[in-house]
Amino acid sequence: MLSAVFLSLPATGAAAGPGCEPLAPIGCFFAPSIARGAQEPALLVYLRGHWGKHAGSVPASARLASSRQAFAAFDLGELAEREGLVVLVTGSSDVAVRAEDVAAVEGALGLKFRRLLLAAHSGGNVGLAASLPGLRTPDRIVMLDNFYFGEALS
Repeated sequence: MLSAVFLSLPATGAAAGPGCEPLAPIGCFFAPSIARGAQEPALLVYLRGHWGKHAGSVPASARLASSRQAFAAFDLGELAEREGLVVLVTGSSDVAVRAEDVAAVEGALGLKFRRLLLAAHSGGNVGLAASLPGLRTPDRIVMLDNFYFGEALS
C-alpha cells in the first residue's frame, strides 16, 4: 500500500501548506491534526536524496531548508493528511535518524508511534543504512530511485 502511495506522489510540489517543524540537526517533522488526535499513529521517516549543490552532504545550517524543500516538492504534507501519518524528513541524504530523534518527535507531540515506516529517495539510501542500527525494526522500508547502474551492466 505505502509503495503505491509513493508512486502516486507528484514530483512537482504543490503549495507548502502547513509548516514542517524544525528538528535540529536532522530536518523537520509534520503531524496533521488527524495524527495528533490518534492514539498511536504511524511515523514515516523520509530520508531525502541529494539536494542542489550540496549533493550528498548538506551542512547542518542548511538542513531545515533542505528538508522543507523535500516536504513541499513531494507533497509529503498531503500524504500525511491523507494517510494520518506523522512525517519526519531528513535534510541531507547522509543523515541518520536514531531512536532519540524519534523520541524527540514523540515528546514534542505527546504521543507514541505504533508503526515505523522508512522511505529513502535516491541518495537517501546512505542515511537509511546509517539509520537502521539505531532504530527499532521498521514495519516497512520503501526505496525510491536508489540504484544506479553503469554501462558495465549493459
